[in-house]
Amino acid sequence: MSIDLTQRLKDRVAIITGGASGIGFATAQRFAAEGAFVVIADVDPATGEAAAAEVGGAFRIVDVADETMVNTLFDGVAAEFGRIDIAFNNAGISPADDDSIETTELPAWDRVQDVNLKSVYLCSRAALRHMVPAGRGSIINTASFVALLGSATSQISYTASKGGVLAMSRELGVQFARQGVGEAAAAEVGGAFRIVDVADETMVNTLFDGVAAEFGRIDIAFNNAGISPADDDSIETTELPAWDRVQDVNLKSVYLCSRAALRHMVPAGRGSIINTASFVALLGSATSQISYTASKGGVLAMSRELGVQFARQGVRVNALCPGPVNTPLLQELFAKDPERAQRRLVHVPMGRFAEPSELAAAVAFLASDDSSFITASAFVVDGGITNAYVTPL
Repeated sequence: MSIDLTQRLKDRVAIITGGASGIGFATAQRFAAEGAFVVIADVDPATGEAAAAEVGGAFRIVDVADETMVNTLFDGVAAEFGRIDIAFNNAGISPADDDSIETTELPAWDRVQDVNLKSVYLCSRAALRHMVPAGRGSIINTASFVALLGSATSQISYTASKGGVLAMSRELGVQFARQGVGEAAAAEVGGAFRIVDVADETMVNTLFDGVAAEFGRIDIAFNNAGISPADDDSIETTELPAWDRVQDVNLKSVYLCSRAALRHMVPAGRGSIINTASFVALLGSATSQISYTASKGGVLAMSRELGVQFARQGVRVNALCPGPVNTPLLQELFAKDPERAQRRLVHVPMGRFAEPSELAAAVAFLASDDSSFITASAFVVDGGITNAYVTPL
């Protein structure tokens, strides 16, 4: 299959620091040839303006070691062009007075660290402020082969700076890898993506009010976000920060999302809210996770109350109570602790964990008119676990 390279970066907005010459300018030419709009950021206005004109882009002067100038660059480009898709953090120096550790003085060390390493921190941070809410973006940071092996011709600060760039890039790549997962999932189902912290009242209100304004209605709200961190364990070992974090994400979020959804469903006289509780809201967990259990009990009780309160206003509210589900999170958790997995599995009469598709079918039923006379219920999909007496192995 051939790839049309003139379209590969079509309509993308790219910022290239150190873009007026060398690798930066060559990259600007390539990006432009592939359809991107390039903003060349450089300390030299003469060469920067000429380079930008040659690639049909724009020039912005910047000292990449200056926090204010970097923030102004990225925020200004985002405001003017509506997006930042690519950040190529390429600016760097290798001065003659950065040499052996025996001869390199502190001012030379600091100058190289500022331009080569601190700048990548500043530019990556500024880019991420725009890429993360958009759920997309690519950051490329120029490191060096000397980040992987020592330089034969010593340049101590340069080598250290490039090692820092490589390590930081790896960490950021891991940290933000899943920020684009939501957009990919939305694309796969032909829907839309919105970033939200479900424990943040303003973001939740913006989500629901924005969707209602854009699409004209909200018919279904599946409040499913939740966490089960390792530090939520026995009541004897779980500290208050872990307790609070789980309550915020698992319970407070359901309050916020249900409230925001009801503002649109009640005036419309219709709607279905499905809140993810758990089988542990109905019986104690064999493997203690005290805040998780309490949060899911709260979700179930709140869903029952809302189901009763809004039944005559055309809005149904139900709690989905899954048993253990075969998700990547559960697989990872139990791979680390097979004994814990067996303690869970032995209690499931069907002898296996649920598949996500089985829960999805239940949610689709509760969202549809086929469940029009079901509200305020605990809808249990648990392989029989809540109705069984099983003697542990």
